[in-house]
Amino acid sequence: MTELYVDLAIPVAVNRIFTYSVPHELYHAARRGVRVVAPFGKRTVIGFIVETSLTSQTCAERGKTIPHIKAIHDILDPEPVLSADLLNLTQWMAEYYFAPWGEVLKAVLVQGAARPAKRIVSATTTEHEITIGVRATGPKQAALLKELRQHGAMTIAQLQKILKTKSIHTTLNELSQIGLVTMREELDEVTGLSRQVIVESPDEKKQPQILVKNEKGKVVKIYLLPLKAHLMVEAGQEVFPGDTLAKIPRETTKTKDITGGLPRIVELFEARKPKETAVITEIDGKVRYGGISRGQRKIVVVNENASERE
Repeated sequence: MTELYVDLAIPVAVNRIFTYSVPHELYHAARRGVRVVAPFGKRTVIGFIVETSLTSQTCAERGKTIPHIKAIHDILDPEPVLSADLLNLTQWMAEYYFAPWGEVLKAVLVQGAARPAKRIVSATTTEHEITIGVRATGPKQAALLKELRQHGAMTIAQLQKILKTKSIHTTLNELSQIGLVTMREELDEVTGLSRQVIVESPDEKKQPQILVKNEKGKVVKIYLLPLKAHLMVEAGQEVFPGDTLAKIPRETTKTKDITGGLPRIVELFEARKPKETAVITEIDGKVRYGGISRGQRKIVVVNENASERE
């Protein structure tokens, strides 16, 4: 069978393109202008396909044999995000300013395009599948649909963990095109950027948390996260004291005028119960953590007489 190769422009400080092979199951989706997931040293990066070929010129120039070329992991986009004209323009810019092509592409695209979008995936109903007259055509598609219908809406990261594979974007795009799954991207309404957002797990006993490990892999700190918190770090990212790990968005930040989140005068004098009231303990005692209810952890105060208040 004929082998397919792609040249990738990767946003790294190296002024060259990188050649990768394409797995047979991804041949139909490999085209100029789409983003792909590819191995790069000890990490995984997002690159842009700038050329496809049945031969590997880069490989020949280095004197390598074809089996040594690494394969891409997955393809993120069902359609190109970069037109031929934009590719030609950015290539000229890279040559004129002596800049890496991948860095130029990263600069001209919207922020966040050089990393996988944070999407929430859900499956359509079985009745919808019967109505539109299509079904999953392979074991990978069937496995994805089974997990989505069993657990409900999930993030791509959750699906990858359950299915124990990183290569699910192409399969999701195929299911989306035939109407068996729907996908939405979580965006920060103020900045317009995509973020990883904490969603409620079907299993209430599972508490979202960030584990900070030292160089030896030992957990040195655990941070519990509330629902709808926006993650500001990626898995495996190195952090230092003072770094922001997550943010809790406030509804008032949507206001664009100078008053911002200032309360209205009428609200200050209204005799009504305010929203999100602070919880004050009713008794003296010691605090312990309770179970999780509706995505929130209970706090229990126990006094000397063993009386408890939640």
